[in-house]
Amino acid sequence: MVSTKGCVKATASQNTQSLRLSGGGNFFVNIPDPSSATPPPMKKYYAPKVTATDSTAIWALGTDIADITQRTFTTSPTVYHQASLDSLKWLNVGVQFDSVPATKVPVTVNIDGTKFTKANTMVFISFNNSLTVGALFEISNGVFRISNMPQGKGVHIVGISVINGEYYAATLSTTVSSTPINLTMNPVSQTVMKNMVAALP
Repeated sequence: MVSTKGCVKATASQNTQSLRLSGGGNFFVNIPDPSSATPPPMKKYYAPKVTATDSTAIWALGTDIADITQRTFTTSPTVYHQASLDSLKWLNVGVQFDSVPATKVPVTVNIDGTKFTKANTMVFISFNNSLTVGALFEISNGVFRISNMPQGKGVHIVGISVINGEYYAATLSTTVSSTPINLTMNPVSQTVMKNMVAALP
């Protein structure tokens, strides 16, 4: 799993015809990093295809495994990761998060109440003490899942919903496990919801 600073998909076309990057060609993308004046080095990870319904995409290092060059500017954000792309695949600028070997399991969250669906609800897994968040995808009514999570990691499950202008939210502290998790959404104000998210470790 990659703790990301940003994902980029670059395409090229001419007269509606898709083009490929010529051999030996490359171009640069500047990824802003507002988190720190001295962020750790990032690397480039590629995936051939990323969709909103597939949480099993595998990000792999490209042929260039060197650290991405950092550039400093005078305006905020001051630090950018300047990635030289040699592919028109999806690019993920980040660092490998779960480098310690661990069994990978799916995390499944059941939300109580039939009114909570993928049309109005989002569920996330937030890793404690890390700026790393994964999105779960609805696999059936009220059931959300994400694959390949490192078993035993301390996390918070976060649910956020807006239905007819009303906000609902929930956070649950747990560890990564294949045992399904039940999440009860509660009505909250927008301010309370923001504070819940801000308080995540």
